[in-house]
Amino acid sequence: MNQITNSFGVEYPKIPEKTQCVLSAKAHELVYFENVAHVEGSMYQVKSTSDKDKVYVIDLKNLDDHKLDCPGAKYRGNCSHLRAVRIFKRGEC
Repeated sequence: MNQITNSFGVEYPKIPEKTQCVLSAKAHELVYFENVAHVEGSMYQVKSTSDKDKVYVIDLKNLDDHKLDCPGAKYRGNCSHLRAVRIFKRGEC
């Protein structure tokens, strides 16, 4: 499997197309069920679907300065939470 480097400079296996589709579907679901909220400026919150007490904070302006702390971002360098924020911001759902 090919390696890719994410915006944090960390190498991960290239995400298969099927997995990309699953991440996109989960991201749309997060937005549809109102699990994404704009905090202020470039800051957003996304509720975890696996832990009702967990909220991920995403700062779109400073993505290169920190790593997302969800399992998907740690394993793949990409996650449905970040995708959900981008979908929410574009107003797609």
